[in-house]
Amino acid sequence: MNSLDGLKTVIAVVKTGSFTTASERLMISKALVSKYVGEVEDKLGVRLFNRTTRRLALTDAGKTYYERALPLMRNYWTQ
Repeated sequence: MNSLDGLKTVIAVVKTGSFTTASERLMISKALVSKYVGEVEDKLGVRLFNRTTRRLALTDAGKTYYERALPLMRNYWTQ
């Protein structure tokens, strides 16, 4: 995974509220979405999401990451 894949994946999960829907939007498997999010979390040393079988919620660190990642991706897509 490169950093761009991680950014896109975390943003997609936040926007859709679901690993499954994010995987459909990104056209990758749900397992790969989970892997990418896990790799970003490992690299940062924090949890970005609190996950249960029924609920997905951003942690405070996840909110900060998302708020910082979104403008970076906007700049990337507009170049």
